[in-house]
Amino acid sequence: MSIQMRKGYYDDFDPTKMTPGEWAVSIDEDSNKQIVWMCFAPGVVKRMGTVEDFDVEIQRLIHNQMESINTSVSNANQSEVNAKISEDNAKMYAESASTSALNAKISETNAKTSEEECKKVLESVPKDITTITNQVNQNTVNIESLQSNKADKATTLAGYGITDAQEKLTNPLTQSDVVDNLSSTAINKPLSANQGRVLSSNVNAQFYNAVSHLWNDTTTYEVGQYCIFSFRLWKCLIRNSGQIPQEGTYWTQTSIDEEITELNSNLANTKRTLLWTNPKPTDSFANSTISVPNLSDYDELEVHFKNSTTSSGCTVFKITKYSYSSRAYAFSLGTSFSDCALWIRSFWADFNNNSITFDSANKLYTSNTVDNMLLIPYKVYGYKNV
Repeated sequence: MSIQMRKGYYDDFDPTKMTPGEWAVSIDEDSNKQIVWMCFAPGVVKRMGTVEDFDVEIQRLIHNQMESINTSVSNANQSEVNAKISEDNAKMYAESASTSALNAKISETNAKTSEEECKKVLESVPKDITTITNQVNQNTVNIESLQSNKADKATTLAGYGITDAQEKLTNPLTQSDVVDNLSSTAINKPLSANQGRVLSSNVNAQFYNAVSHLWNDTTTYEVGQYCIFSFRLWKCLIRNSGQIPQEGTYWTQTSIDEEITELNSNLANTKRTLLWTNPKPTDSFANSTISVPNLSDYDELEVHFKNSTTSSGCTVFKITKYSYSSRAYAFSLGTSFSDCALWIRSFWADFNNNSITFDSANKLYTSNTVDNMLLIPYKVYGYKNV
């Protein structure tokens, strides 16, 4: 079969017109619109990624992580500076109090230098008492004004989203308030710069592990798992071990943005539920009808077949409630040239009666015989459109 390829401009691209196995390329001059798509099945069109795409995604993630870390470290440093300022202010107030006490002592000494001075002091006591009383009253008014201003400032700060503003005005931040560990559950204490460094190391290590899951030929990959091979991100389509990642039966190239977009779309538009699992997937499966409770509640079915009782490969087909006969044909080629044959097992769903019927499996072309060791129904998933 010749290679099928569509080409045209990005704005004219219509994925619903593509056929399975067909490529599509946008030929815009704008590099942001130079994109390649691949159709895997009617309505299943995926955008292909490049080495450049993956490099950009990695750099973007690293940049975002470093910005977040720098912000946390900056906040921690500012908290430490504020604590130091509060401590210096406290020392200044203490020194001021000591100076006032010393001045009072000097005044007391001078008052005793002469009897006349003592008399003058005694004579002025009533006046001084009046003056002191007036000053105390004035100070009381000043204190009440300061408290009112403080409350107003706390309200203003709270309006800008600053937590516990009034408490901070009453109890300024001190160095002892800074937390130097990652186990504290306090919600109103700042983290030290040292713990910012620890967080930076942890984030860098976790990010390195996330992007360093390289493909290994001894690992068994399940459907939907990811690996990195040849500087590209790959997604497993069929359970396998030792199959080198390349576009085809077992793997598809993808990107982080594509996977996030697809996940969000699936979560928003569909609900997938496991309806049935074959309790003996390694046994022969003769023609039979299985009961699937509440099948009529679902709009689409996804049926998984093991290629054979001894194979780890899996083939997946979907049928909808609204198709003409709700019937599909599962097929797979043989494992060697001498066993080259088309394996077929037809099946159909009766949504009204909550059941699925499977015919016997048949080998065609080289022979036309029943072989129920092939194409074993494995799992059935139901999809609801929401």
